[in-house]
Amino acid sequence: SSPTISDFWGWLFLCFRGDRVPRVSYLPNGEPHIPLFPTGSAQGYIILLTRARRVKMLPTLPTEIWERIIDHNWGYPATLVNCSQVCRAWTARSCYHLLTSVVLVDRGRTWWLVELLRGDVQLRGAVNLVAVRGGRAHGEREPIPHFATFSSALAKRLPKVKTLQIFDADWRPASTHSSTLLHLSTFGTITSLRLARVTFPSKLVLARLICALQNLTELSCADLAFKSSALTPASLCTHTPRLKMIRLDGDCEGVADLIASQPGFAASVEELRFGFSWGVQASSQIPSGRTTMSLIRHAGASLKKLGIKTIWPSNGGFGSGAGMPCAIKDAIY
Repeated sequence: SSPTISDFWGWLFLCFRGDRVPRVSYLPNGEPHIPLFPTGSAQGYIILLTRARRVKMLPTLPTEIWERIIDHNWGYPATLVNCSQVCRAWTARSCYHLLTSVVLVDRGRTWWLVELLRGDVQLRGAVNLVAVRGGRAHGEREPIPHFATFSSALAKRLPKVKTLQIFDADWRPASTHSSTLLHLSTFGTITSLRLARVTFPSKLVLARLICALQNLTELSCADLAFKSSALTPASLCTHTPRLKMIRLDGDCEGVADLIASQPGFAASVEELRFGFSWGVQASSQIPSGRTTMSLIRHAGASLKKLGIKTIWPSNGGFGSGAGMPCAIKDAIY
């Protein structure tokens, strides 16, 4: 029988005239047979044949080496995608790192992730960050019905997820099931909540979202809006998470007012930052001096670090505190 590609037969044909290539036949013992042509004829050419029997093209690398190489590229998704197409051994390792940060943009991709994690239990521990996105373009706020799909279908199935991001979203009650926050409370490993360019129906919805994550320690908000500014203190959460870091930027006056109205949010804050420029379209700004000072007072003795980044006017130096509310300036200087 004729040798196959897996037999690693190597052939090298040097043809001076490539318009006619000789037909290769095989002898009973498997050796190739090529008819010879006189080099001086009009149809003549020289054929050189080289053969290598079962020679490996590359030396085999130890498993620990290529695993370390793939691990080193954990932050480069394009490289990981290329690695996943090399062989089955590389696919498993590359997919594990590709699932470290997951971005959900619609229900179709959300259900694809659900089915993938159902089929491979080991991949569940790879997910560390989940980002829920509404609009396809930056700053375009669209409904997020797939957030309800994520919270219900993946409840208690992501044992190592730590960060939840929601951005470019319009939180609508019609697209969010009433039990969404109930399912979200089962994600006990989430310690960081990042919100950017999100519109909420009211401040109460944001308060319930924060309270659903009882182990939350970091809260970052940038450019949040509320359709209703009404807030009844009696309807706020009874048990609040012990936040250690709060970062506000952009249009977050409503968020600061909510945190100031719920003393439990800032009671144990150790780091408070205003104007950290995380996903903000416009220039950085901070809440009013009254609201800011209220947050500082609620933090009290637990506050260890205070960062304020604001717009400095051209006639004022960076260290002069120009443009900063007087109450905050007096507290710092």
